[in-house]
Amino acid sequence: MDDGADQALLEQELATIAQSVEALLERLLPDVDGYEAQLLEAMRYATLAGGKRLRPFLVLASGSLFDVPTARTTRVACALECVHTYSLVHDDLPCMDDDDMRRGKPTIHKKFDEATAVLVGDALLTFAFELIADEATHHDPLVRSDLVLALAREAGAQGMVGGADDRYAVGEGNLRYWCCYPIAANEDRGLDPLCGGCGCHYGPCYKIAKACAAQLRA
Repeated sequence: MDDGADQALLEQELATIAQSVEALLERLLPDVDGYEAQLLEAMRYATLAGGKRLRPFLVLASGSLFDVPTARTTRVACALECVHTYSLVHDDLPCMDDDDMRRGKPTIHKKFDEATAVLVGDALLTFAFELIADEATHHDPLVRSDLVLALAREAGAQGMVGGADDRYAVGEGNLRYWCCYPIAANEDRGLDPLCGGCGCHYGPCYKIAKACAAQLRA
């Protein structure tokens, strides 16, 4: 298969996974109702804004290597997108990157207000752990517990959050490490380092490619 065909196949798979994750997020996110209506509307606005969904692709691709049921990995992929979206919402705040637009649309603090943006990020991070901890993700509570612990570590102060400050060396590569964590629904935990290592290398490679692309556009 030539490079052009490979690229077309990859883009088709990315689009398919993005659609399936978007559809499940649409069903999983709370309906806009009650006194929290504005918060819930803002959560949906931020999360269902499209995007490449690269992280869900990594989750599902890793799971397929070990015959993990798609229903399980898709739930985990949705949880990961909630964490990623929370990080974008907070990054866009005036006290951080102060961005007014995200994917061609006003950012949360512009569309709603700063307080709502803070609460949206808080709610999405919490919702991600709710999704993973739910029995629908996996029947084995130990597997769910392992996933929760791993995500908490990779998204925390020594992971993604620490990487939000340019003074620190770690960053979103930690979250991409978790993308390739195959215990998403597989009892064989001995395989963890294999996929985890893949995700760990993906993060720095992505940053290098992104920097090169920026230089080429300059």
